[in-house]
Formats: sequence, C-alpha cells, structure tokens
Amino acid sequence: MVNPETELPGREIFADTRSGRQAGRGSGTHDFDDHRTRRIEAFERRFAKAVAAEGLKLGGACHARRIVLASSRRMISYLRLALGKGGRRGPEVHDLDSDISRKTPRQIQAHLARASLVPPCAAPGRRHRPL
Repeated sequence: MVNPETELPGREIFADTRSGRQAGRGSGTHDFDDHRTRRIEAFERRFAKAVAAEGLKLGGACHARRIVLASSRRMISYLRLALGKGGRRGPEVHDLDSDISRKTPRQIQAHLARASLVPPCAAPGRRHRPL
C-alpha cells in the first residue's frame, strides 16, 4: 500500500512550503512552529490504521495463520498502536522493523525466511514445509 498523503508535494499540503522562519521587517527574522511535524505524523497514523485494517481483512479472507508487517521503525510503532493488544481473533500478527519496500519479491522472501517468519524458498519442483 502507498500513503497518498505523503506522495503529495509540500505545496499541496501546506500553505507555505518553507518551515520555521519568516522574515520580518528590518534585520530580524521570526521563528515559528507551523505544526508541520504533527500533521505529517497524523498522516502516517491514519495510513497505519488503514494498513492494519486491510491486513486483518485480507488475512481473514484468506484464512491466513500469520500476517507479517515489515516497515520502518516509526511506521511499525504506528502499526502496533493501530492493531491494539490481544483479544483479537484471527491470524497471528508479526512485525519486522525493516523497510523492505525496495527489495525484489525473492529478496523479501529470503529476508523474511532469515527472520523465521516464512519458510525458506524451496528448490524448483519441491514443496516447502509450512512453519
């Protein structure tokens, strides 16, 4: 999934694309906080909720026993919050603090196998054993 809010250029989200300083009259400048960081974090939290909901929905529809979430450290923390704690029926949810979005499918599978989250890739013509 791709977060469309983070794909927008700054001018589409914020009125002023420069953050933190504004030239005043005379020789001084004025520092200010335009809450840009909090707005970006709010975008990421909303996206994490959408990813968590979609992951659980797909996992349930496929009768998956396990869902693996792999992302950057900050996004994983948002995903953990979105998923909540216990009391949930359905597949086990594992998270991996690793951004693997730029890897090929074969590299992703190998990376997850090294973390013992999926079975290692079987040789062509051979079936793998489930974990």
